[in-house]
Amino acid sequence: MSLVYDVPAAGSDSIEHADWIELEAIASQNGSCSYEELATQIHISGTTDVMESDETDDEDAAGDLSYEVADRTWAEIERRHQWCGGDDGLYPFEVSTGSISLKKSPEASSYVFQLLLSHFGRTAGPTGTFGERIFEHLSSAAGTSYFGGETNNARHFRFGLPRPDRTGFETALNNLCRELNCGTVKHGAALMGEQQDSHLDVVVWRSFPDDREGKVIGFGQCATGKHWRDKLQELQPETFASEWLNDRFHPQPVRMFFLPHCVEDRQWSHVTINAGVVFDRCRTTQLTGTLDGELRDQCKNWSSHVIQQLRA
Repeated sequence: MSLVYDVPAAGSDSIEHADWIELEAIASQNGSCSYEELATQIHISGTTDVMESDETDDEDAAGDLSYEVADRTWAEIERRHQWCGGDDGLYPFEVSTGSISLKKSPEASSYVFQLLLSHFGRTAGPTGTFGERIFEHLSSAAGTSYFGGETNNARHFRFGLPRPDRTGFETALNNLCRELNCGTVKHGAALMGEQQDSHLDVVVWRSFPDDREGKVIGFGQCATGKHWRDKLQELQPETFASEWLNDRFHPQPVRMFFLPHCVEDRQWSHVTINAGVVFDRCRTTQLTGTLDGELRDQCKNWSSHVIQQLRA
């Protein structure tokens, strides 16, 4: 089965157009895509018509609008390049004047994994693998890094379903309290037995050598689907504590929101106000660095399969 993606309409935001350029580079035989190619495809699609004013009768207007779209998109590409660390960073493409070229071993890049996951969904990988679970592990690694890394006593707990030990909600919550050395579960709370994860996917914290309560804790939700904007306010630490805990975590956990998508600049404030600390594709890439171990193998296996289908 081959994977299909179309050039976004001219009126789409620059995030979608930048993603299209990156996917084109991955799918192409020469591993590259250019500003000019985007402008040409936008012009061919005819979708610039909806952007033109009624007074415009210049036959070159559609072409001019295509280049306006390409200008905005290229600014987004350059931002991604810088946010992933610039020329010596982790952006998986070489950026030159007017084109990008795929670097070696794209299947080992956390950025490429997130790009493919955001577009083709959690089931696009090999049979028996689950893209959303891999992303939760990647989010755990990003959150742990943000809290200082394991060498600085940062730890994580993957709470979302399905859990590796197959535990239910109450048992998992007991295990979390034990790991944090704080909080007690409200045993027998109404609807406890019906809960899955109550929107909590990843917990990260930074301990002190004394391991007492009173530490920075992050409650994270992962949203891989295209409707991630509908989930911005789902996870509320205060509500979670009121419903499921007798003794709460102190201080109150910080909200964290992990997504494999990029977020348009004009939406950034809205997203952070509603979701907390946002870990988008570029932030997660920068925080996870060069993947290694089992997580690298999982991302590589999943991405290799999807890239093969994309090039079919």
